[in-house]
Amino acid sequence: MKKHAPITRKEMVRLLNEDLAREFQAIIAYTVYSQTIKGAKYKGIADELKLHAGEELEHALQITKQIDYFNGCVGTGCLDTRQRLIRRLRG
Repeated sequence: MKKHAPITRKEMVRLLNEDLAREFQAIIAYTVYSQTIKGAKYKGIADELKLHAGEELEHALQITKQIDYFNGCVGTGCLDTRQRLIRRLRG
């Protein structure tokens, strides 16, 4: 079995952000498809796509928690995003 070098925290955060981006893409795709699919015969498929969107959102939340655990920044502009959120919550 081939040994791999230990992964750094920075690299782990980078990889988690890549996973998070894919989750967001899936959430958007499932949401759009579930709302734009036409016809009564596709209602079951639309409902299933909505469920998948919810599952992907749960995955995204888990990944975000992992990024935070590694003291990483979600996406880009982490400090700016946090500062804007704090300002918005304070009114």
